[in-house]
Amino acid sequence: MRLLTSSDSTKSFTAAAGVAAANAKLRSKPKNPRRIRASMFTLVLAGALSGCAAYHGYEKCGDGGCPGDAKITAEVKQALARHPDLEGTDTVYVETVNRVVYLTGIVDSGLQREAAESLAHKASGVTAVVDNISISK
Repeated sequence: MRLLTSSDSTKSFTAAAGVAAANAKLRSKPKNPRRIRASMFTLVLAGALSGCAAYHGYEKCGDGGCPGDAKITAEVKQALARHPDLEGTDTVYVETVNRVVYLTGIVDSGLQREAAESLAHKASGVTAVVDNISISK
């Protein structure tokens, strides 16, 4: 059996204080909660709007979607995957309803957002592009 000395209690107090400080840092509020809330609201709204558009397309074209929508979606996804600024970004989602392309997600910069929208416009058969992409920074 070993008795605790004053140096042992000082070490345990220092370790406990370090753990408490680390826990307090983890519980601290995010740096900009308004930006986080705004991004989340934008994503929810974008999802709701594209869902409404999908329902309208369903009424018009039926269960299988409008002819050519799947091809347009595939073409836009391929263009996004090949673009050097958007390579490896799996955060842009593409949905096509009645030849209107809906882009949602989060990218790092305004240039990436503009590039995604431009690529969607260039796809064959696209009549319009709705850009609901948020910028993370």
